[in-house]
Amino acid sequence: MILVDSREPPSLKTLLKETCKELSIQCEEEKNRPFGDYVIISPTGVVAGIERKTTSDLLHTLSGNRMQRQLEGLKSSHTIPILLLEGMFQHTLTKAGSFVRAGGKITKWKSASIRNFLMSIQESGVRWQHTQCHQESITWIIEYYKYLSTVASDSIIRPVRLKQPADNRPPILVLRCIGCGTGVAERLIDKFASIRGIIDADDKALLQTVGVGPKVIENIRKHLG
Repeated sequence: MILVDSREPPSLKTLLKETCKELSIQCEEEKNRPFGDYVIISPTGVVAGIERKTTSDLLHTLSGNRMQRQLEGLKSSHTIPILLLEGMFQHTLTKAGSFVRAGGKITKWKSASIRNFLMSIQESGVRWQHTQCHQESITWIIEYYKYLSTVASDSIIRPVRLKQPADNRPPILVLRCIGCGTGVAERLIDKFASIRGIIDADDKALLQTVGVGPKVIENIRKHLG
């Protein structure tokens, strides 16, 4: 069985349902799933949760703690948690380094920051898969369903969920990537709760955090907004 969240784009839901019907795969739409846009429930009892993100949506969710909540929920409620990244990242090389482009514009996200984020979620036990478009995403979901349906449950290699050091949590990793030390990053997250909270704070509030000076604030404004 494949479950799809009711909030997914209509074109994607239609394509999935039509493909499943052709292949005699049970497919059901579920309203407002808490975690995972798609869920594969194999005949062997393996439950794979898939969170689909376009490249633009990923950049947006990294600015707050929404991504962290989604991935933690995905890990806690599925045998195999997967981040499905849809679309192409484009990069522009500047004097300040390589930056990600989205919507034809250069963002404030460094290319290395995105690579480090993807490595960090793998270390935490979340697999990630890249596709280029809706069609390829649905094709991969169907093929992965077939794979899980034809192998024994005990032969599937499940993610090894390493105990993730505190300074490797995604929001703290983002701050480290822009030059903050681990201690400063932890204090900022503890005080402002998320990257978005840090971005929205004024300079005076930031300066009241131990270890934060003009240079740290400059990096925050320059790379995060």
